[in-house]
Parts: sequence; structure tokens; C-alpha cells
Amino acid sequence: MNLNPLQIWASEIAIKRKELKSQFLALEAARTAATKRKVTIKSSDSLKLIDAFNAKYSPHDWMIQAGYDQRGDAFRHPNSQTGNYSANVRLDDVGELRVHSFSSADPLFTAGKGAHDAFSTFCTLVHGSDINSALKDAGDNLLEVEGMSYNTFVQREYMRQQAQQVQARDTFRDVHNVDYSTMPDYGESETIIKGDPENPKKPFSMRDFSLSGQSQAMRAKMLADIYVLNRIAILGQATVIYAKPNTGKTLLVLWLLIESVKANRISGDNIFYINADDDYKGLVNKISLAETTGFHMLSPGHNGFEAEALQGYMRQLIDDGTASGIVIILDTLKKFTDLMDKRRGSEFMNRAREYVLNGGTLISLAHTNKNRDSDGKVVFSGTSDVVDDSDCVFMLDEIAKTNTKKQVLFVNIKNRGVVARELAFSYSVEDGLTYQEILASVQVESEASSAQAKAALEASINETRDKVIIEAIIEAIKAGIINKTELIKAIHDDTGRSKPRITSVLNDYCGKKWRVNVGEKNAKIYALITTKQATEDEYRRYKDGDF
Repeated sequence: MNLNPLQIWASEIAIKRKELKSQFLALEAARTAATKRKVTIKSSDSLKLIDAFNAKYSPHDWMIQAGYDQRGDAFRHPNSQTGNYSANVRLDDVGELRVHSFSSADPLFTAGKGAHDAFSTFCTLVHGSDINSALKDAGDNLLEVEGMSYNTFVQREYMRQQAQQVQARDTFRDVHNVDYSTMPDYGESETIIKGDPENPKKPFSMRDFSLSGQSQAMRAKMLADIYVLNRIAILGQATVIYAKPNTGKTLLVLWLLIESVKANRISGDNIFYINADDDYKGLVNKISLAETTGFHMLSPGHNGFEAEALQGYMRQLIDDGTASGIVIILDTLKKFTDLMDKRRGSEFMNRAREYVLNGGTLISLAHTNKNRDSDGKVVFSGTSDVVDDSDCVFMLDEIAKTNTKKQVLFVNIKNRGVVARELAFSYSVEDGLTYQEILASVQVESEASSAQAKAALEASINETRDKVIIEAIIEAIKAGIINKTELIKAIHDDTGRSKPRITSVLNDYCGKKWRVNVGEKNAKIYALITTKQATEDEYRRYKDGDF
């Protein structure tokens, strides 16, 4: 029998309606069966359970129960053969306590792939990493809500929500006279649902980036003002120390670092000193110091570490939420970025700033220029990006040296915290001393001693700076130009230096390199200290033009 197009269309609609009704009845049957099954915790409920668990417990609870030894926030696992406290508990980016273990023998060791929160610590140490067993134990025995176990509460809540959904459906049926046994004709509805009606797309707003309301959580993860290097470098900051070669910056940073670890201001296990500016013998000596003190010594080309990958390592610490409390020391900075290239220097410091904002600490050692500035002070090498983007900057300079002792001075030129404005040290430079012996000789200088040495240094620097004028004055006096006015004019014509500067030098070195007498009409007459002072006869000869 031949069917016309309308009959074919009606037949297709009938078939489609039958398929839809079958699907609807199957869905209703599944829902009915679900309400009769024992309710179990859904994945979303598991996440809520873990949040509740982490709010009530800390990793410390389960580590101590499992036999870990505690020293502050550092722990030693029961299987330790070295005796090192290789596990640390610290806050992550959202203010949650997490365990970081650096011992492969520790059950909590993750090989750098994240860190354990309280629940993960419990799951690993108590339930052998069986998460289902840990969830059931925690929900049945360790968490309570409204006088009942967490799991019982979740099951009751689930049943209550199911009953509410059934009631809402029945109310809708009664109000709108809907017969669920039949389905509406196919194609009858003209309603077009765009997206998910229960979760409509949220329009863009700058408010999404606002940190307002998060101060409490951020304050919880904020690091205390702890000195990594006493009075010089603070935990959670980017600090740079500039110095000329052989001033002692590495020696003093190591001495200060060891002093901080011994004083328990910071855990050595959180310190990573990257030695990229040493020979093999020097590296071995410093590794020995690190081993004795308990901090980590790294070097490019050893154990797979590469200087070029440092920014990637810092990025990984940020992404894993494990940057907080980790101290990285770069010796020297030029091995990790091009200080003369503004783009690369800025790129490196941007990553350093991200690292610090996530709780990390970066201390960089860098070189100064060979030449001093016009005031005789050391000048940092490279573009200004490192200084501009650092929290704290020190210039380290030699202020005095003998055959047996060297004195140096840290001078702060930028700070964002309570650090020393100036701090002086001394150490032995006797021939034949080992590096350990030189390190043991380091001393903090008294203010009086450092002030005296600093004054002597400034005098030496000034003399070097004024050398051209001083030599010209001496030669002019020897040539018989001893009247101040004529002397200043002669030096100005000879050197091109300004008359005020020449006058200042005349005054500064009067009594040191030359003397002055007052002659007729208050004329000032100069004579070198190495010769007899000008006499009245010499003055008369000067006046008569006999010189």
C-alpha cells in the first residue's frame, strides 16, 4: 500500500514517541531502584569528608602516632638511618598544613610529586594508602556531625534530599495535572534550553580576581619575620648581595647560614644552596659543610641539576604548592640569568617575584663593577631590574686589610623589613689556612671597630678620588704658587676641576699634606708639610716677586 507523505510522517512520530516513552519508563525504574539500595558516599561527599578531616586533624597527629620523632615542624621517620629530620610540615597556598618529605625511605616521600595533607598522611600511615578503607574509617569513627558519625549523617542527608525531590515532582504533577504515564507529542514543545539552566554561564567581571575577603586565609600562610641570614635576609623575601670578587660574600653567607641553622631559626632541610661558581675542590669542601650542618648543596651538572632549568623548578614548586618555606641561594646570580640583558633579567626576576609571593625565599650573590662611582662606592653590575624587583639589597665592601685580617662591611641600599643598615665582619687571611679554619675565624665587628675602619676606608677612597687635585696642589706649591686665590686659579686651569671642589680639597687635607698661614690683609699662604712652614721672609719674597 502506497502511503502519502503525511502518513509516513505520522508513522515516524509514533515510533519516536514509543522510543521516548520506553526511555522515560526505564529512567523512572532506575530511580525507584536507587532509593531501595544502601546509600554510599559519592565522590563529592568524599571530598567534603576530606575537607572536614583536614579541618579537625593535622599531619602531626598521625605522624606522631606512627612513631615519628618531632623537632619543631621537622620530623624524623621511624626508618631513618641517617638521623636527619627530613620531613617538614608547613602551610600551602590556601593555608592548609602539608607534609614535605625528602627521604626516599620515608612512607610519606613523594619524589617531588606533591605533598600530604592531614587525610593523605592518615591514609598513608594508618591504612597503607588504601583510600576507601581510610574514607570509611574516618567517616565511621573519626568525624561526627550533629551527634552521629559523618557517614550516617551523609546517608540521612541523601535520603532527605531524595524525598524532597519526589515531593517536588508530585506537587508539580498535582498542580499542573501532568500524567507521567504518557509523554507529550514529539516536536510539540517550542522551548529551547540554552546551556545548563541550573548552572548558567556567569558574565565576566573584574570582581572574580578580587582578593578582598581572603585576608584571613592569606594571613594564615604569611611567614613570620624570621632571619635566614641574621639581620640581612628575611624568610619569604628576595635578597641580593653585591660584592667585588674575593670580598668574602660566599664565606660570610655560609657562616650566617650555619649560624641560623644552629640557632634553630630555620630548618637546614629547607635550604638549597646552589654552588655554581666554584672549582671541584671548593665544591667538595662546601658540600662537607652542608652535610655537617644539615642543609642541601646543589651544583649544575651534578645529579641532573641544570642552571637553565631553575625557573622551571621554581614554577613547579609554585604549581605544587610547595614553595612556602623553601630557601634557594644562588651563588652567583649571573650563572642563572644574563644580568646585562634587560629582557632576560626582567623575565628571571618576574619568576622570582612569583616564587616569593608564594612563600619562597631567594637569596642571590652577585658581582659589582670593577670601577667605583664618583663617591668611591661599589656599584652593582648589570641592569637595574634585579635591584628594582628585589625586597632587600646589600652592598658588601672591604673596609680594611692587614697581612692577617680583613674587615668588610654590609651596607643596605634597599629594604622591606627590619634589617641592619650596616653590619661589619672580619675574618682571617693568614696564609696556609683551610677554608674551614677561615670560616671559623669569622667575627661580627663591634660598632666602634667598624666605624674606625669605615672612616679609614672613606679617607682612602676620598684621597683616591681627589688624587689629581692633590698632586696638582703639591706641584703648584713646590713651584711657588702659595697664595690661596692664585693657587685655586692655577689648579683650575691645570686640571679643569671646579673651583669649589679645589677649595674643598685644600681644606680637607690642610694639616695632613700642607699647612696654611695667614699673611697681610688676611691672605692665606700655603706650604707643604714635608717642608718648613712659610716664613715672613718667604712671604715678602712672594710679594716682591722673587719666587
